[in-house]
Amino acid sequence: MKLITLVFCAALTVAGTAFGQIGLTLKQCTAKYGAAIGKEPQEWHKFKSEHYYLEIHFYKDKADAVSYLNWIGGAKPFIGNQVQDLLKECSEVKWEIVDDGAESTMYVVKGFTAIHMKADHILIVATDGYLERGAAAKAEAEAAKLKASGL
Repeated sequence: MKLITLVFCAALTVAGTAFGQIGLTLKQCTAKYGAAIGKEPQEWHKFKSEHYYLEIHFYKDKADAVSYLNWIGGAKPFIGNQVQDLLKECSEVKWEIVDDGAESTMYVVKGFTAIHMKADHILIVATDGYLERGAAAKAEAEAAKLKASGL
């Protein structure tokens, strides 16, 4: 029984560090960063860390998307390995670049998608579930708009 408990606790510890803010509750994020410095519509909460402002989205009290805003002390580009280090917080698996343009770079790994918006100095990491719910909500809104217009 002690071995099972030890293995379970180790698994929780690994999962917690492997996913960074993703999967944390609002209470855990508050313990980690202090009280939220703002709340945006649709369950986005803004926090301030040592290096970044973070906007974290919660679904069923678990973080499922996070925006890292590199704006502490003024907006500035991510340099060196900052983007890769933040991506590693969400998944240790090697992230694949699927689109690398002048304005943004999109990364994917199983279960996550990330986009680095270069000019805005923002990195957004989201779970597939977050993206799927967003796509479904957009489709519902468009269908309702068409229905209301009589088409």
